Amino acid sequence: MIKILKQKKGFALLFAVFTASMLLLIGVSIFNVSLRELAISQSAKDSQLAFYAADSARECALYWDIKKAAFTFCLSDGCGTKNTGLAEIKCNENTINLSSPTISGNTYTYNFSPFFKYGNADDQVLPMADLILTKKFVTQVSGLIGGLGDVVSTLNIQGHNTGSSGRRVERGIYQTY
Repeated sequence: MIKILKQKKGFALLFAVFTASMLLLIGVSIFNVSLRELAISQSAKDSQLAFYAADSARECALYWDIKKAAFTFCLSDGCGTKNTGLAEIKCNENTINLSSPTISGNTYTYNFSPFFKYGNADDQVLPMADLILTKKFVTQVSGLIGGLGDVVSTLNIQGHNTGSSGRRVERGIYQTY
């Protein structure tokens, strides 16, 4: 009778270790899933902030181009390069120096990096956006450049955010008007 009791005590210990191992395995699995979900939600947040930076840059560029004519809008022998003569513009309290555009035939290209950023610190973790603004002067009369033609402007904006994860997320907007 004493031998039977000793065998049952060993079985109970084995069953307790097995049950504890299974519970620990389930707990670690749930923790792993939770960590992955947190990483996905952080990535979605960083992506959204990158898109917001690109959209804000688009709005600012359109405002300064359409409402304030800050970028060159005429290219011909008769009118030269016309703009408002502004040396700088502001987007979200950040000053952007208007450099001379790169000219290739009847196309002007402005390249700003960064063009827009949240906050005015030099922090590279903040969401920001780069802008390439291209103005192509399309003539309606053969042989003339600008003046009598139309201007086709293209915005190519890349919003990016390094965020807290340390991985850079980019979202872009392309618009022609």
